Amino acid sequence: MLSAILILGLFSLLMDLYVFQGIKRITRGWKSKGLRKAVFWGYWFFFLLFILSFVFAVYLRFSSDVATTFIKWLINGFLTLFVTQLVFILVLFAEDIYRIIAGGIRFFKRQKTTGTTKEPLLPERRKFVSQIALVLAGIPFASFLYGMVKGKYDYTVHRHTLYFDDLPEAFDGFTITQISDVHSGSFDDKEAVRRGIEMVQAQNSDLFVFTGDLVNDLASEIVPYMDIFSQLKAPYGQYSILGNHDYGMYHDWPSEEARLENIDRLKEHHAQMDYRLLLDENVTIEKDG
Repeated sequence: MLSAILILGLFSLLMDLYVFQGIKRITRGWKSKGLRKAVFWGYWFFFLLFILSFVFAVYLRFSSDVATTFIKWLINGFLTLFVTQLVFILVLFAEDIYRIIAGGIRFFKRQKTTGTTKEPLLPERRKFVSQIALVLAGIPFASFLYGMVKGKYDYTVHRHTLYFDDLPEAFDGFTITQISDVHSGSFDDKEAVRRGIEMVQAQNSDLFVFTGDLVNDLASEIVPYMDIFSQLKAPYGQYSILGNHDYGMYHDWPSEEARLENIDRLKEHHAQMDYRLLLDENVTIEKDG
């Protein structure tokens, strides 16, 4: 595991080096030498510190199998920077292919002439290409940042009308509200969660269903929010099922018994929130006979 973490850190460092070539080209024309130095030292101080922190966070995550808020933010930050740098690198790489081709043409032209030239074989990087790379890389960076800070609490209600030829007349207009994949272990703002539940309850639906992944791994993740989720009530009941994360498929359990005990606790939490947990079964709903 340690070797894999070190390889990941080294790969990230190589990406930082490549991106820095573009940053250098952007700052080359700046008049202030002090500002250029500040960018240089600031860039490497940030990324070296981040790489070391990320390697440490990954080591903690897989050695202890516990994901603290600090570890989650670092891993999310790594993914954000990885995608951002990848976009930047792809633009620079496209330019480097052009530079190599142009350099090859210059090389063969020199072989056919006896004159000397001080012109370098490889054309230098063009500033506007690095600027384009920076702008394009800013798109995924801003998107990831929004998703981490606000996006996970940016709730949206999607309304769909279902049609059935054999639907009993009593169920014409019957409404169902479904939520899914809550992953409560990723929450860090209880009031934001409460706003989401209030949106669900405001639908005033006849039936409420929750369709899996109440937690990331551990049954305890939902405990701080059970009082909020217990507010979800509907005239024809609240029904739920388990998802793949609820079965503890991505946690390093000390034994199979421990995993099954975790599932049992999660089942109890569903019952405590007054959810009718369906386990390989179905129920019949009756309305007006």
